[in-house]
Amino acid sequence: MRKIFLFLVSIFIFGGINFSTVVYAKNVHRINNQQLKEVISKMTLSQKIAQMYIITTKGTQSETATAIKQYQPGGIILFGNDFKNQTKQNFIANMQNYKNQANLSLIIGTDQEGGTVSRLSSNPSLTNNKTFASPQQLYQAGGRKGVVKAAGDTAKILNSLQINLNFAPVADVSTDPNSFIYERSLGLDYKQTAHIIKDEVAQIQKNKVAASLKHFPGYGTAGDTHTGFATTTRTLTNFENNDFLPFKAGIKAGAQTVLVSHIFVTSIDSEYPASLSPKIHQLLRKKIKI
Repeated sequence: MRKIFLFLVSIFIFGGINFSTVVYAKNVHRINNQQLKEVISKMTLSQKIAQMYIITTKGTQSETATAIKQYQPGGIILFGNDFKNQTKQNFIANMQNYKNQANLSLIIGTDQEGGTVSRLSSNPSLTNNKTFASPQQLYQAGGRKGVVKAAGDTAKILNSLQINLNFAPVADVSTDPNSFIYERSLGLDYKQTAHIIKDEVAQIQKNKVAASLKHFPGYGTAGDTHTGFATTTRTLTNFENNDFLPFKAGIKAGAQTVLVSHIFVTSIDSEYPASLSPKIHQLLRKKIKI
């Protein structure tokens, strides 16, 4: 049997409890923290572990549904191929089928930043041939209001497709066109980025999609961790005075999740990349306070 690729929850940290919806006999009930604790207390260790994973799809839609039913993961993540070769009606039916296999409400997430990272662009028929500009393009064309409006409009589309988590907005800051993350960032300074990020988060979540601030603690000029190791020697103080500002603003605005990068921040933890670093996780939890 083919291996299911798993995404460790250590790189995906939850803030609030808006995902805390329990499904019994396909009826959805909103629950509070105490009720959530009661649900967790009745779960087996295997069930708790499964809820800490977001998995990729597996082969066909039928095989993915079977995997969700068997393993009961916390969620799934959709990439470009998951959107292709289906009508909007069929896509929605497939997403609903995935949800129906889960005993607890299922997170269905995707990366819809706009520009070079736009999963929805894999199948224009799902969005009436809408194009998705990059954050920089949106800002250049319409300023802060243009970026924020696009975030809300995109969330509406995702919600209509049964997707409840967007791995966006990008809270990284880079003004260096040669850096890996530059074209995915707003291309603005830290304070300007923070101001827009908080409004984006509000618009995304207003439309019933959870936002995910990425990539903590901030790429800056670090290299691309999709193709190899990337390290930064910048000090914690430097991060606190600069890169943390957009993340703090987004969290204050109620961002439900933070996506942690794989860069090595040697001034904080020289042994583990940020995604696997207890020191950075604790920094995010206790100092940034998600």
